[in-house]
Amino acid sequence: MSEPGQSIDAAAARERPRYPGLTILDRALILGVALIQFLIGHGRVWAKPFDWDRSILWSYFTIAALVMIALALRHRLNPLAWLLHTLELVGIKFLLTASFLIGFLITTHPPAPAPAAEVLPSVDAAWRVKPKPKPTSLPQASLGEIQGRVTGANGTAIPDALIFISNGLSELVFDPPTQPVVLQNDGKRFSPSVSVLQTGQPLVIVSANHELHTLQMMKQDHSWVLNVPILASGDGRRLEIDEPKGLVTVECKVHQAREGQAHLAILSHPFHAFSDADGRFVLRNVPAGKLTVSAFEPTQGQTAAAVSLEGGGRLEVSLEVGRR
Repeated sequence: MSEPGQSIDAAAARERPRYPGLTILDRALILGVALIQFLIGHGRVWAKPFDWDRSILWSYFTIAALVMIALALRHRLNPLAWLLHTLELVGIKFLLTASFLIGFLITTHPPAPAPAAEVLPSVDAAWRVKPKPKPTSLPQASLGEIQGRVTGANGTAIPDALIFISNGLSELVFDPPTQPVVLQNDGKRFSPSVSVLQTGQPLVIVSANHELHTLQMMKQDHSWVLNVPILASGDGRRLEIDEPKGLVTVECKVHQAREGQAHLAILSHPFHAFSDADGRFVLRNVPAGKLTVSAFEPTQGQTAAAVSLEGGGRLEVSLEVGRR
C-alpha cells in the first residue's frame, strides 16, 4: 500500500498545470537572449541589409533550446509546455524583429534616383523637358594614350582585369552609348561577372531562369545604389543611372549564398578596357590631365595609380593587384 503522503504528492503532480511552466521572468530572459543573438550574433544586422537569413533562423533555434533547458531546470519539461512556450516566444520575437527591420528599411533606404529628364512647369512644349548637357568638345591635340600591364603580387600577368579611369574626368561630359548593358541572372550567377555601364546608358536586367530575383547594388562603403526586383516572367527590366558610382557589387538578396556577387563599374565616361592574356591594356583618346587609373579583378582585388597625361602623349603604367 502506498502512503497517504505519497498519494497526495502524486495527485498534486497530476494536477500541476502543464502551461505555463515558465515564469514571466524566465520568458523575458529567453526572449532577451534570442534578440541579442539576432542583432549581433552573426554580425550586426544593421550593417548588412537584406543579409539576415542566418540571424533570423538561428535566433529561433535558440528560443526552442532555451525553453527546453528552462523547463527541465524547473522539473516541468513536457511536450505540451515546450511547444506552447516556444510558439509564444517565437511569435513575440517575430513581431519585435519584423518591426525593427521594417523601421530600419524605411529610415535607411536611399532616395529614388533622379529621373533622366526633369519636367518643367512650362506651357510651351519646347521647354517642358530639361535637356541633358552637351558633350564636351575635345580637340584631338588634347587627347593622349595610356597603356600598361596588370600583374599579381608575384609578377604574373592578370588577364581579364578591368582597367578604368576612376578620377579626373568628372568635369567633362561624354555621350553615352545607346546599346544597353544586359545583366542576366540564371539562378547560378549574374553574367557578365564584371561589366561597365556609362551614365545615361540603358541597363537591362533579366531573369534567365524565370525565377524572381532582386538586383541590389552597393558601393564599396556599403551604401546602397539601388535595390529592385527582377521579374520572373523573363521580360527585361530597363533602368538608367544618371550619376557615376564607381565600382559597385551586384547581388541577389533572395538567393545570395547560391549566386554570389558580380561587379559593375558605373562611369561618366567611356575610358575602360579589359587586360589581355599577357595582362596588357590600352586606353586611347583619353583627355589630358591629372588622372587616376584603377584596375580590378574579382579574385585579386583593386589597385590604382595617379598619372599625369599630356595632350598627344603616351604613358606606360604598371598596375599590381593582390597586394596585402
